[in-house]
Amino acid sequence: YERVVDPTGARTASTSGERIAGRLVADFAELERTERAALLRCQSAEDLSFIPDRSVDAVITDPPYFDNVQYSELADFFYVWLRLALRDSYPWFEPLSSARPEEIVKNDKLGKTTDFFSRGLQRVLDECHRVLKDEGLLIFTFHHNQVWAWQEVAQLLLESGFYISATPIVRSEGKSGFHSSEGNIRYDAILVCRKKDSMFAAPEVNEDLEEQILEDAVQWAKRTLESGMPLNDVDVFTIVMAKTIEWYTKAATGGQFAFPLEELLRNMVGLVAKVCESAASGQEQVSGPHATTVQQLALFIMESQERYEPRLVDQKSLSERLLQGEVQQ
Repeated sequence: YERVVDPTGARTASTSGERIAGRLVADFAELERTERAALLRCQSAEDLSFIPDRSVDAVITDPPYFDNVQYSELADFFYVWLRLALRDSYPWFEPLSSARPEEIVKNDKLGKTTDFFSRGLQRVLDECHRVLKDEGLLIFTFHHNQVWAWQEVAQLLLESGFYISATPIVRSEGKSGFHSSEGNIRYDAILVCRKKDSMFAAPEVNEDLEEQILEDAVQWAKRTLESGMPLNDVDVFTIVMAKTIEWYTKAATGGQFAFPLEELLRNMVGLVAKVCESAASGQEQVSGPHATTVQQLALFIMESQERYEPRLVDQKSLSERLLQGEVQQ
């Protein structure tokens, strides 16, 4: 079935004669010669040796966001009950918990540092680069409320031979979703990545990289608001961070290094703080560098507040946290 939305609301409509199905095969060679086939492997993406070099059109994935979610700890609520029925049939259910030493996640309590996470993700990205065709795409979603995480992802992609060619912004949680409470990140950036040495050369970047980032952020903030979705300071932070690493990797791939990524991110955080401060004070006129684009983003936040948040929650805003240095850089 597919969900169809009309002016009266949403309804579900069946689609006749269509289905998603695949014949399971044992290896990649059989996959290539079999129509409507599927090859499933339950193993770490750090080792894709069963896939030949330059043979895959696209890698679409959703990696862990550093320390945002502890997947094995959440899975244990269900794992312990499933284990009772399945431990005698499947070796994966023999351990007492779902935790695995090799799980790529940041968890300082378990000794899994940022470096541990980054080295694991680097091995995965290296394998993705190897198996992708030269014109292939690596696509995954990402968001994080800390600047260092955005910086790390951008650097890992560059080191693995990728640049980010686009970062469309999408709603990551429904209105009733677990992470949809006030102040949480509501949007994901879809990181569309290409090989540095692909036939699709990274476009040239304007001399004023910061302005180019802000102009792109303005367009996506506008699209988000026009689509009927709210926009707050946290959302603007996500959009600007995504656009920053996109345009930086393009500049780096094209040999247009203006300054280090850490410095660029720090400058963009300062501009986001200015956006949030202007929106919080209701100030319609902004002065200083990038005044026009900063003002546009602030006006989008104010318009969203008038439309969706007539009574604001009494809590410390992102602008206050940015200005007081509580967002880690």
